[in-house]
Amino acid sequence: MHQTQATTTQLGRAELQTTRAGLLGVGLMGSAMAHRLLERDIEVIAWDRDAEHVRAVEAAGGQSATTPLEVVNGAGVVITMLPTASIVLDVVGPLLKDWPSESQAMSCSRCGWARNRNR
Repeated sequence: MHQTQATTTQLGRAELQTTRAGLLGVGLMGSAMAHRLLERDIEVIAWDRDAEHVRAVEAAGGQSATTPLEVVNGAGVVITMLPTASIVLDVVGPLLKDWPSESQAMSCSRCGWARNRNR
């Protein structure tokens, strides 16, 4: 498991904390990213509309999620690797009201966040 060092001012000392990566979309590009993360001992939880794609990540040591919300709730950083702006909106839009404040989002989808905002 990959660990990063973070300073906790309340305790006045450094603590190790674990970051788990969540992937929404594990087709060609998303599965390559998932495998790279797993090779570096970073935990991965993944969802895709095609369950077969998720099984390949699971076979490599990742965890499968049955819904996008399960990924959002199970990861410190969520990466989207979705093919179009409309799919990003369809998948991510309904999650925003329940998105944990401590969870970070990174869009690696080809269409980008700026384009998504305008659709």
